[in-house]
Amino acid sequence: VPSIIAQQRRVGVDTLQLVDELPSGAHEELRSTLPGVRLVQVIHVVDDDAVEQAKTVAPHVDAILLDSGNPNLSVKELGGTGKTHNWVISRTIRDAIGKPLFLAGGLNSSNVGEAVQKVAPYGLDICSGVRTDGRLDEGTAGEGRRDVLGRVGGNGADLVQVIDRCIGDADRQRAGRTGSRTATTTAGELCT
Repeated sequence: VPSIIAQQRRVGVDTLQLVDELPSGAHEELRSTLPGVRLVQVIHVVDDDAVEQAKTVAPHVDAILLDSGNPNLSVKELGGTGKTHNWVISRTIRDAIGKPLFLAGGLNSSNVGEAVQKVAPYGLDICSGVRTDGRLDEGTAGEGRRDVLGRVGGNGADLVQVIDRCIGDADRQRAGRTGSRTATTTAGELCT
């Protein structure tokens, strides 16, 4: 936890995405040491155990992000797999936690509408699914927007605005300007 705190102070982000499980008491330590910094805990949906894990951590964070990694492997997979996970479990978690839930894990223009229908997340984290050759593909992102609106109609408008805002943030970053700053951390390493 001290390395997470030191890195946050160095880069000045206002949200930490914690992609690995933290030891007991770590969220409280982050809260007391970094007041005003939002905490988003990633839960890797490997099996039904993810439901209890999410319910346990939810009171200590601002939001939960569900992803398809597997922290139980000898070399942990902490995201970026391009694989989906069981969206029925994701929906169970969403209904149980009483916090904003972000959905990640293998989302792309052909499945994002179905994911939104099944899980009804607060927001989406789409990365590799809207990239071609490692770069943001606005055409693919546009297909995702249309899929969300086509499947859930007006209820998807807020998510489409989130997708648009993320694309806008990526554009600003390429131009050297920044908006809200979020960092992802694994065992104390932060990336912006």
